[in-house]
Amino acid sequence: MGTPLAKSKPPQRRRNRKVELHVGLGDAIRRLILLDQRYKMGLDAEGVYAVERDLLYNALNMIPIDLPVKCFPDEMPQDLGGDGVLSFFEAAATTSCCRIVKKDTSRVPEPPQKKAPVRYRGAGR
Repeated sequence: MGTPLAKSKPPQRRRNRKVELHVGLGDAIRRLILLDQRYKMGLDAEGVYAVERDLLYNALNMIPIDLPVKCFPDEMPQDLGGDGVLSFFEAAATTSCCRIVKKDTSRVPEPPQKKAPVRYRGAGR
Protein backbone atom coordinates (compact mmCIF):
# COMPACT_ATOMS: atom_id res chain seq x y z
CA MET A 1 0.00 0.00 0.00
CA GLY A 2 1.24 3.41 -0.88
CA THR A 3 1.04 6.64 0.97
CA PRO A 4 -2.24 8.47 0.69
CA LEU A 5 -2.23 11.21 -1.91
CA ALA A 6 -2.49 14.71 -0.57
CA LYS A 7 -5.46 16.59 -1.82
CA SER A 8 -4.36 19.33 -4.12
CA LYS A 9 -5.85 22.74 -3.66
CA PRO A 10 -7.78 24.17 -6.57
CA PRO A 11 -5.90 26.97 -8.30
CA GLN A 12 -6.84 30.35 -6.96
CA ARG A 13 -8.19 32.84 -9.39
CA ARG A 14 -6.39 36.11 -9.76
CA ARG A 15 -8.68 38.95 -8.89
CA ASN A 16 -8.65 42.01 -11.03
CA ARG A 17 -8.27 45.09 -8.94
CA LYS A 18 -8.75 48.56 -10.23
CA VAL A 19 -5.84 50.66 -9.07
CA GLU A 20 -5.37 54.33 -9.82
CA LEU A 21 -1.79 55.50 -10.11
CA HIS A 22 -0.85 59.14 -10.03
CA VAL A 23 2.34 60.25 -11.72
CA GLY A 24 3.46 63.62 -12.95
CA LEU A 25 3.32 64.11 -16.68
CA GLY A 26 6.95 65.22 -16.78
CA ASP A 27 8.04 62.14 -14.81
CA ALA A 28 6.15 59.85 -17.18
CA ILE A 29 7.72 61.51 -20.23
CA ARG A 30 11.19 61.40 -18.67
CA ARG A 31 10.79 57.67 -17.95
CA LEU A 32 9.47 57.06 -21.46
CA ILE A 33 12.49 58.78 -23.01
CA LEU A 34 14.86 56.77 -20.80
CA LEU A 35 13.16 53.48 -21.68
CA ASP A 36 13.14 54.37 -25.36
CA GLN A 37 16.88 55.13 -25.29
CA ARG A 38 17.67 51.86 -23.52
CA TYR A 39 15.49 49.95 -25.98
CA LYS A 40 17.17 51.56 -28.99
CA MET A 41 20.66 50.90 -27.57
CA GLY A 42 19.82 47.18 -27.41
CA LEU A 43 19.86 46.94 -23.62
CA ASP A 44 16.48 45.20 -23.51
CA ALA A 45 17.37 41.52 -23.89
CA GLU A 46 14.33 40.30 -21.94
CA GLY A 47 11.83 42.76 -23.44
CA VAL A 48 11.02 44.38 -20.09
CA TYR A 49 11.79 47.91 -21.27
CA ALA A 50 9.60 47.45 -24.35
CA VAL A 51 6.63 46.33 -22.24
CA GLU A 52 7.01 49.23 -19.79
CA ARG A 53 7.50 51.63 -22.69
CA ASP A 54 4.29 50.42 -24.34
CA LEU A 55 2.40 50.77 -21.04
CA LEU A 56 3.59 54.37 -20.72
CA TYR A 57 2.67 55.12 -24.34
CA ASN A 58 -0.83 53.77 -23.75
CA ALA A 59 -1.20 55.72 -20.52
CA LEU A 60 -0.04 58.98 -22.11
CA ASN A 61 -2.34 58.46 -25.08
CA MET A 62 -5.30 58.46 -22.67
CA ILE A 63 -4.65 62.14 -21.98
CA PRO A 64 -6.14 64.21 -24.82
CA ILE A 65 -4.60 67.58 -25.55
CA ASP A 66 -6.59 70.32 -27.28
CA LEU A 67 -4.32 72.54 -29.35
CA PRO A 68 -5.81 75.53 -31.15
CA VAL A 69 -3.94 75.85 -34.43
CA LYS A 70 -4.00 78.56 -37.07
CA CYS A 71 -2.98 77.36 -40.53
CA PHE A 72 -2.18 79.03 -43.81
CA PRO A 73 -3.69 76.60 -46.33
CA ASP A 74 -1.72 77.89 -49.30
CA GLU A 75 1.51 76.79 -47.59
CA MET A 76 0.17 73.47 -46.35
CA PRO A 77 1.14 70.31 -48.29
CA GLN A 78 -1.71 68.48 -49.97
CA ASP A 79 -0.77 64.97 -48.81
CA LEU A 80 -0.22 64.68 -45.07
CA GLY A 81 0.35 60.92 -45.07
CA GLY A 82 -1.48 58.27 -43.10
CA ASP A 83 -0.71 59.19 -39.49
CA GLY A 84 -3.31 61.95 -39.27
CA VAL A 85 -2.45 64.39 -36.52
CA LEU A 86 1.17 63.29 -36.23
CA SER A 87 1.68 63.78 -39.96
CA PHE A 88 0.11 67.19 -39.57
CA PHE A 89 2.72 68.17 -36.97
CA GLU A 90 5.54 66.88 -39.15
CA ALA A 91 4.27 68.87 -42.14
CA ALA A 92 3.72 71.96 -40.01
CA ALA A 93 7.26 71.74 -38.65
CA THR A 94 8.87 71.39 -42.07
CA THR A 95 6.78 73.99 -43.91
CA SER A 96 5.90 76.44 -41.11
CA CYS A 97 2.34 76.45 -42.44
CA CYS A 98 0.67 76.35 -39.03
CA ARG A 99 1.10 77.94 -35.65
CA ILE A 100 -0.23 76.97 -32.24
CA VAL A 101 -2.22 79.92 -30.97
CA LYS A 102 -3.40 80.93 -27.54
CA LYS A 103 -6.58 79.11 -26.60
CA ASP A 104 -9.70 81.24 -26.70
CA THR A 105 -11.15 81.08 -23.21
CA SER A 106 -13.87 83.67 -23.79
CA ARG A 107 -16.42 80.90 -24.39
CA VAL A 108 -15.65 79.25 -21.08
CA PRO A 109 -18.46 80.17 -18.67
CA GLU A 110 -17.56 82.08 -15.55
CA PRO A 111 -17.92 80.09 -12.37
CA PRO A 112 -21.13 81.00 -10.53
CA GLN A 113 -20.74 83.68 -7.89
CA LYS A 114 -21.29 82.51 -4.35
CA LYS A 115 -24.05 84.36 -2.62
CA ALA A 116 -23.27 86.02 0.68
CA PRO A 117 -24.84 84.23 3.61
CA VAL A 118 -28.12 85.73 4.81
CA ARG A 119 -27.84 87.22 8.27
CA TYR A 120 -30.96 87.44 10.37
CA ARG A 121 -31.38 90.19 12.89
CA GLY A 122 -32.93 89.31 16.15
CA ALA A 123 -36.40 90.65 17.05
CA GLY A 124 -36.45 94.02 18.80
CA ARG A 125 -33.39 95.50 17.18
